[in-house]
Amino acid sequence: MKYFYSYLYNGLSASFTIQLIDDNKLSISKECIYIDINNGIQWNKLKKILKENDELYIYDILYFADEINQFKERLLYLKELNIELKILNETILIIDQILNTTEFVQKTMRKNIYEKQMEGIHRALEKKKSGEGEYGRPKIILPKDFEDNIKKIMRKEMKHEDYREQLGFKRSTYFKFVKDLKDSWKQQELERSLNKSGECKD
Repeated sequence: MKYFYSYLYNGLSASFTIQLIDDNKLSISKECIYIDINNGIQWNKLKKILKENDELYIYDILYFADEINQFKERLLYLKELNIELKILNETILIIDQILNTTEFVQKTMRKNIYEKQMEGIHRALEKKKSGEGEYGRPKIILPKDFEDNIKKIMRKEMKHEDYREQLGFKRSTYFKFVKDLKDSWKQQELERSLNKSGECKD
């Protein structure tokens, strides 16, 4: 069975989309056309009737979902049912290839976001430590064993509150440094993951 689906949010009208189907001479009945406008109601209806090996036409991959996680979720659903995904000119879209590309783009975006966050964190910490810029606060020096002690806390060998009192930090100041440290761990873990999955082989 042939179906058509489109998620409209960028000025493309439903009537124009239906006209495109007619212009491409696709034998899709009006009952098999599902168009969402800024929601997923029609997609949920379509999911209930799609069967294995059906064909699903879309206007363009840009009009398949609202955001990246939803996009991936829908592709995985089609893959599970072995649905053939096509655009209106009959071009077959290889779902696995799209998923791989999407995963790569997501990892790159996450890496860039973390890098920007860490740059901002380092700049802010330097300003705090030197009492410069808009902060204008006395220099705060973290002990050299700060990271080691936070790891001990993570292993439940110490308590945050006891260590904070030992340092003499305000709660907000202390937990800001803890958050900065945990963010740096996430960044390191992400970079290790990207390096492992992105190694080139001759």
